[in-house]
Amino acid sequence: MKRILPSLITLLLLTVLYSCQKKIDISAALCNNGILDGTETEIDCGGSACSTCPPAGAFSCTINGVRGITNYSCTNAYGQELGPIPSVRVFGTDAGGIPFNFMFIPSVLNQPLSIIQANFNYGGESYTCPFDSSNLGPNYGSITVTAKDTLRHIISGSFSFNAHRTTSAVICTVDSGVFTNIRYH
Repeated sequence: MKRILPSLITLLLLTVLYSCQKKIDISAALCNNGILDGTETEIDCGGSACSTCPPAGAFSCTINGVRGITNYSCTNAYGQELGPIPSVRVFGTDAGGIPFNFMFIPSVLNQPLSIIQANFNYGGESYTCPFDSSNLGPNYGSITVTAKDTLRHIISGSFSFNAHRTTSAVICTVDSGVFTNIRYH
């Protein structure tokens, strides 16, 4: 018994020392589970354990109409997922407080999709899309989704469309539109 006891104590000490040295990394599990948990600031990013989150959502475009060309841009843009057919509406407001939004069904990547709806103000007038497309032909606007993270609900892409003033037949063109890192929930 005297010979077994020191061997058992040595084995126990070695086991304890080895288990204390082995660090368990749970950040990999927490940062890839699709849940906002731990110290994350968004789903699976930010906080002390995960990689940094993508920058805030933004979009920009050029509006060309009767008042000339206007460059529109907004930061801190966001999205809203609407169902039962999952569509995404993107909202933003420029530095002057002028709102702009558009909506689409994000079905496939890198292929033009139809715009369901868009609303914005330009030169103090409200504009909208879609409208009776017979005025401009069937291809009055599109969105191309270039990146879609379904786990974090972040989407990016480009857009262009024609819109008409809500009070008259005046038409303007929205082109060179780009949206990045739009969170939608």
